[in-house]
Amino acid sequence: MRVHRYTDARAFNDRIVPALASAEHESNVLLGAARSLADAPDETVVMASVEEDGRITCAALLTPPFNLLISPAPAPALDVLAEHLHAWRAALRGVIGLATTSDTFAALWQRRRGCRAERGTEMRLLALGVAPHAPATPGALRAARANDAALLVVWAKDFFRETGLPPHEHDVFVAELDDMLSTQRLWLWETDGQPVAMLRHNMTTARSARIGMVYTEPAWRGRGFATAAVAEVSRRLLAAGRSWCLLFADVENPTSTALYRRLGYQDVCLYREYRFP
Repeated sequence: MRVHRYTDARAFNDRIVPALASAEHESNVLLGAARSLADAPDETVVMASVEEDGRITCAALLTPPFNLLISPAPAPALDVLAEHLHAWRAALRGVIGLATTSDTFAALWQRRRGCRAERGTEMRLLALGVAPHAPATPGALRAARANDAALLVVWAKDFFRETGLPPHEHDVFVAELDDMLSTQRLWLWETDGQPVAMLRHNMTTARSARIGMVYTEPAWRGRGFATAAVAEVSRRLLAAGRSWCLLFADVENPTSTALYRRLGYQDVCLYREYRFP
């Protein structure tokens, strides 16, 4: 097996997109990150692929201080990847990917580095390829505007705290806020002129988009506003030409998962995070 380390983000993206086409959903976080880097390179990023007989069997991307992103891969490819990351002195806070892939890599990294591997978040990936079953809910969806920025920053901070994500996630949100507003990737559900819920979407591949950061202000929860927002954003993305809408649901919150399934979202796979303290 051969490991190739990339310095050109666009070359990395162009190389892995066709190689991961058969696992597009399962690799959506990695593919989305690679797509973004192709447009805005970052010198701190580690990009690598493992190849056998000219075929990519594993792709990985590390953007400090975030977790290592890895595509579904067989154990021998993950072992070779771990060996090279160790030789490159890559500082891994954690890893996230398909559950079985993360399990294998975490065990390999733990053995190679002599560190602990603590299981972190588990998320279920769901996908929708047809118009959602939209519920009848008071209010309407609109794109967030510049004058919503202060509210969005506060809600994002609450979202990251409630979901247990590290503080640097909020820092990145704030840094990218102007771009998300200008490209209409942040949405608000309003009722009687009052914003009550928000979400965002990211383009992961040429065919799919991922919905995330679904949040309802506590005083307005339990009324279906966030579910209605997810349904309407999903409908718009599919109507605009996307083949798939994706989203992650926390396995510890079966209520939200059930709501997404009622919209028509179907289970794809389980994602698992490991942290290396």
